[in-house]
Amino acid sequence: MLNMKNIFIISVGGTFEKEYHRGAGVVNYDFGKKSKAEEILKLVNFKSFKVNFPKGLVKDSTEMTDLDRTKLLSILKTTDKPTVLIHGTDTLIKTAKYLSESLLDDKLVVLTGATTPWINRDTDAEFNLGGAIAIAQTSIKGVYIFMNGKLFSPFNCKKNSKGVFEEI
Repeated sequence: MLNMKNIFIISVGGTFEKEYHRGAGVVNYDFGKKSKAEEILKLVNFKSFKVNFPKGLVKDSTEMTDLDRTKLLSILKTTDKPTVLIHGTDTLIKTAKYLSESLLDDKLVVLTGATTPWINRDTDAEFNLGGAIAIAQTSIKGVYIFMNGKLFSPFNCKKNSKGVFEEI
């Protein structure tokens, strides 16, 4: 039996973390004070995992800038633990490529997200988080994407018009 590795989990928002509200307006959502990932981990009794929810970096991924990616890179360089990074899916691949090109070869980072918010019944958030944690437990160092039940290199995948990640 393998020992569970201590994993660094960071969430920068995206659909995974969104809370949509009723009422008028195209952009009618916000992010809670605590990560939804932390709530998921408590539900499955993984209480030893803590989720870092950095102020100023939690946002819709379409608003993620290169400065944000640089700040994220600085955070990731502070740990030697395998890392799961929860990120919005619209620019998840761009961030994964940036991290892959910028991180030293001694890091393991698995990016994941959700196409439906965790608060929705038909969400993929729990499955994607669980898969990313499993990959972080067992993979060799590098930057990976885990979405839709598959593991991808950031340089060999795309998000198709239906929102599904696929190999290219």
